[in-house]
Amino acid sequence: MTVLSQTHPTGLVFVDETSDDLYFGIGCLKLRDPHAVLTAFAELRSENRFQGKLRWADLSGYSAPRKQLVRDTVLMLARDPAVEFNCVLTDLRRVGGLRSYGSGASAYIQLATQAIATCVADPAELIAVIADQFDTAVGTELESKIVRAANDRKKRLGAVTMQRVASAGTDGLQLADLVLGAITYVFRSATKPESDSGKRDIAMALMTDGYGLTAYHDSSGGRSIPGRLTVELLPRRARSRPRGAEGLVRSRRLMVTVMRPPPFGPVRPCPRPPRHAIRDGQGWSPGA
Repeated sequence: MTVLSQTHPTGLVFVDETSDDLYFGIGCLKLRDPHAVLTAFAELRSENRFQGKLRWADLSGYSAPRKQLVRDTVLMLARDPAVEFNCVLTDLRRVGGLRSYGSGASAYIQLATQAIATCVADPAELIAVIADQFDTAVGTELESKIVRAANDRKKRLGAVTMQRVASAGTDGLQLADLVLGAITYVFRSATKPESDSGKRDIAMALMTDGYGLTAYHDSSGGRSIPGRLTVELLPRRARSRPRGAEGLVRSRRLMVTVMRPPPFGPVRPCPRPPRHAIRDGQGWSPGA
């Protein structure tokens, strides 16, 4: 019998989903040292005297101090080298809505399998998965299907177990919700610009201050480069290069693969780190 050492690589993954008229997506927040991260989050809560549930969807109604709490929390995650985030978004306009997957549960299983398998990066790493509550029909066996499919992709045991719980009492799920909300906001703003300056500022802080966005490049063949933050936008064309530019935004700590022209503006090499600007009513664009 093989006995694992006390230093064997492990991780705790918190899974959240998002759905609106444009995108359906799954985000996975992986913590290699969950105690340290969740304790730091608890301290931020205590400093701000707020113990309620944080949700990206409720951000517009938050007070200025609470919005600052969300911003500080997102940047805390972005700057922690032991934190990773993997996200898969599907563009519902291009696939004919969730009905193209057969059901919401089928869409969840397919995208969660892909995102969770991506979380198992180390050749020997083991992860446990905690997911936000997602209602399914009795007998769906959602957790077992995802765990089995993710391990099949890795051709080994990587995801040990998965369980859905309510996010109200689970800080890790609230953290995953905030990061997923900010990322989805970036993509939505290219199509439906919002006037909420709080969301815009936090999303921009995540994409620039937190991960040090440095350059735009053309990618080749849809290959991705492992990074601490990964966003894959579906659908993608199999074995062929999509028409138009396929964007790969790269930096030392950020990788965003966008399987269509990205919302940040034209894909081009940048000789120096860009300063991002958001023009009112025009979505995201890189500034000079």
